[in-house]
Amino acid sequence: MTRLLSDDRGVSELIGYVLAFSIVVASVGAVYAGGLGAAMEFQQDERETNAERAFVALAESLNDLQRGDAPARNGEIRLAEGTLSVADGPNVSIAVNRSGGSLEIYEGEVGALTYAVGETQVAYVAGGVVREDNGAGSIAASPPFACTDERAVVSLVTITAGDANTRAGQGSVLIEAQRRATRVLYPSTSNTSVDAVTVSIDENSDAWTRHLSEEGWTAAGNTLTCETDRVVVRRTTVRIDFL
Repeated sequence: MTRLLSDDRGVSELIGYVLAFSIVVASVGAVYAGGLGAAMEFQQDERETNAERAFVALAESLNDLQRGDAPARNGEIRLAEGTLSVADGPNVSIAVNRSGGSLEIYEGEVGALTYAVGETQVAYVAGGVVREDNGAGSIAASPPFACTDERAVVSLVTITAGDANTRAGQGSVLIEAQRRATRVLYPSTSNTSVDAVTVSIDENSDAWTRHLSEEGWTAAGNTLTCETDRVVVRRTTVRIDFL
């Protein structure tokens, strides 16, 4: 009888050990799985945030070109498993409203320097920086558009691709931007009195209208209007090369 009781205690201790060990293993697995998922999500968020910061800094350098402060500028973007490329869109149209009617100043694709990682895309477009997450857009750096009652300035930056083949994966890409041409589209001779200038952008229009509405523009659909007395519209073409 004593031997049987000893065997029972041994079996009980073994079962207790197995149960305790199973609980420990399950707990470690749950913590590892949850912690790994959180770490990967944090790493993804960091990549997206760093890309936005890099593009905002790059926008400052590229906007020196449209201001005429420099003929060329360089910047660097870390790929961090993302994709860097030069895209075609969006389509932008600009018109000036005068007493004699509306005069179309510009219409066409302006090009964009884009970086995509996961569900996020950051783009330098029309002189501003647009970030898009799962279809929702926001303006990370304002384009060089100004609107006051006395004067409106639309300084449009258009992007063309030189040696800028799509880059993806790891490492860094050196970006060289050169000002190819700057042209004043309006006025052609003298600063003629006008009623308003309108700008329409067919991509991320919600982000553009939401942002520029806070800068004095009036939004109607994807069209932004600045009611003003004088207008200057300037277009600067920038060539992008990846080195």
